[in-house]
Amino acid sequence: MNKTVQVSLIGIFGAIVALISLTLSNYLSFYPLTYLKFDPAEIIVILSLLLFGPYVAIGIAFIHFILLNIPTPYPIIGPGMKFLAIISTIVGIYLGLTLFKFKKTLYMILFALILALIIRNVVMTIANYALFITIFAGFLPDAEAMLTKAIGLPGSLFLILVFTSIYNSIHVLIAVLPAYYIAKLPQVIKLTNRITIPWILAKIKRT
Repeated sequence: MNKTVQVSLIGIFGAIVALISLTLSNYLSFYPLTYLKFDPAEIIVILSLLLFGPYVAIGIAFIHFILLNIPTPYPIIGPGMKFLAIISTIVGIYLGLTLFKFKKTLYMILFALILALIIRNVVMTIANYALFITIFAGFLPDAEAMLTKAIGLPGSLFLILVFTSIYNSIHVLIAVLPAYYIAKLPQVIKLTNRITIPWILAKIKRT
């Protein structure tokens, strides 16, 4: 797949991501930390990874990052955290489908999913901890109050990181499982084959 095709795909998928990010993504909050949003646009990014590979997916994730800076009260920082979350998920899936060979496709998919969960949670836990003890230290009492109100236990940075990890784990499942299901559809495979062999099929066939 040449660079011109890759750029075209990034533009097309980027437009879809833009539409979703500027509409649906603002209404799907994670309880009790309602400042965390479930972003269906991640499904499109992961779908692009499974169909067209990491370069296209990273390009779309970057467009996503740029667009998220438009409506946010925390430019660069908030979208940067989202970009970091998506990239860490992409890295997990990429490594899971590249590093090891399994006889069964299901094992490859499960390994990639588990690796994406682990890498995203490790990366985002470190990133959130760093933010809460520096730039967002003033927001920490509000986040702790959200947890106290929701679960009846004294809020703490530790609990915030635990619930944020739960959020990230759910988000990986929400993004990866639908994307994988769509990527497996015969109609999608047939359409993708007009451009290139679906990336995930190429990886699986190497086993």
